[in-house]
Amino acid sequence: MASGAVLAACDVKSTRLELIARFDPDPADRMAAIQALVRLSRQKPSSYGIFVELLADPSREVAAEVAQIRPLLGMPPVSALPGLSLLLNHWHPDVRATAALAISDLGAVATEYQAEIAGLLDDYEPSVREAAHLALKKIAPDGEVWYRGRGATDWLKRLGATDGDDRLEALLGLAVTGDTGPVDDIFGALLKELGSDDERVRYRAAWAIMDIIPRRPALITELRAMEAHGSATQAGMIRYIVHWTPGLNP
Repeated sequence: MASGAVLAACDVKSTRLELIARFDPDPADRMAAIQALVRLSRQKPSSYGIFVELLADPSREVAAEVAQIRPLLGMPPVSALPGLSLLLNHWHPDVRATAALAISDLGAVATEYQAEIAGLLDDYEPSVREAAHLALKKIAPDGEVWYRGRGATDWLKRLGATDGDDRLEALLGLAVTGDTGPVDDIFGALLKELGSDDERVRYRAAWAIMDIIPRRPALITELRAMEAHGSATQAGMIRYIVHWTPGLNP
């Protein structure tokens, strides 16, 4: 344990660093002060109040930096949550995405913020929508809350009516809900996407299949049939699925 003299020295130094972290006009100096405060917090673990405050800083760089380093601070989740939840409405998409993922790392207390994170599923920025999906899947793996009533059929319709990043989002939705709707139609659509010209779509479809198959093992036969009779691209993706899905790789 640190001595009283060491703790007193930490208090003096941290006060100066906190002033820089809060008010210095140079963003680089603010970031350097934050990193120095992180190192000091290891000597005096209770000195995380400044980080709670900086979670809501209007600067994108500062807010995102603190959101990312929170796990290093020993900051109790209940202390971090209020500041992180404010960042879900931050003006910059990088901060919104970082906050959603940071909240999902906080354990059981994160369930209180499912509704706020679900609000990001319709964010205009694709990276934020994807972060919200990943965060909510971690918080509630069964997906009962976070897809907000969008069942598998809704995601399937969206997959057929969109392209680009919206198509990727629909595939994420099917990964969670794909065994709750018309499974044959959903699985057939996912198998078709394995032959997409877009590499991102192919791998997202593969991940969705990897999520669904353990819950519906009877689909393995259909997967093997596509490997034998589908395109070379589809066959390659199916080999990828078999290799990385537990229980499928002999």
